Amino acid sequence: MDDGKESLWRNVEVGDKLKDYKVKCWKSDDDKHRYKLKIGLINSNPTKEILVIMINPSIADQNKPDPTCKALINLCDFNQYNSITICNLFSLIEPKMEKFNEFVKTNTANDGLSNNKLKECIKEFDKVICAWGAGAKLKDRNTYNNRILEIHESLGDKELIKFGGEDE
Repeated sequence: MDDGKESLWRNVEVGDKLKDYKVKCWKSDDDKHRYKLKIGLINSNPTKEILVIMINPSIADQNKPDPTCKALINLCDFNQYNSITICNLFSLIEPKMEKFNEFVKTNTANDGLSNNKLKECIKEFDKVICAWGAGAKLKDRNTYNNRILEIHESLGDKELIKFGGEDE
């Protein structure tokens, strides 16, 4: 994957502490799609990494976190992960689900590079959190379910990590 843009997130509230993160973001040339967001705790060795796959990106990039990223940082920190890479089933940056549904309906929630970029990223990791949820607000359940099945096949023998809840 080509070089992304890099920056720092300073003073991110993690539990009762403020921590600094080095962040790298890979986007399309028109900034409409985000393929990958890597968040690493500064001065942290050894690195314990994990890939998190969610539905679609909101506003987080190398310059600013969003509420979902902040919650994810806290969850991963609690579970001793200090490097998080976020990818998505759909690469379109759209924080409003109503608008996002229109892009899914017109088959434009991914661009021509999205699928390969996600599959390249999956290959880099042994442990993955599938955090795409139930997609309750997605209107096109068929497209959503087909995308999950496609990506699930790409996960192969990766270890799928579960935080919280009881084992079933």
